[in-house]
Amino acid sequence: MVDNPRPHRRRANPRVIRHGLLRVVPRLWNRDMAACLNMVDIVRSLRAGNGIPPRFRRGEVPQSQRRRARTKMNKQTLEMFVNVATRIFQACYR
Repeated sequence: MVDNPRPHRRRANPRVIRHGLLRVVPRLWNRDMAACLNMVDIVRSLRAGNGIPPRFRRGEVPQSQRRRARTKMNKQTLEMFVNVATRIFQACYR
């Protein structure tokens, strides 16, 4: 529950539920900010040459259940991803 952001409705409902916020013990996180920070972690790991951190990877599917062959991320694709992620990061902190 947070203070009602709509001034004209504060008398009737002083506190409201905000679905765009996540509660992480004792802190409220905006989902957009959390997504941006996750992207920053991924980009830093990619720039360091460590690939995508395990906590952001999907579980491995057995070879027999894969729908298509996985393509290895080449250097050009990686650079493009890092550039896009950097722009997103910069937009979050403007």
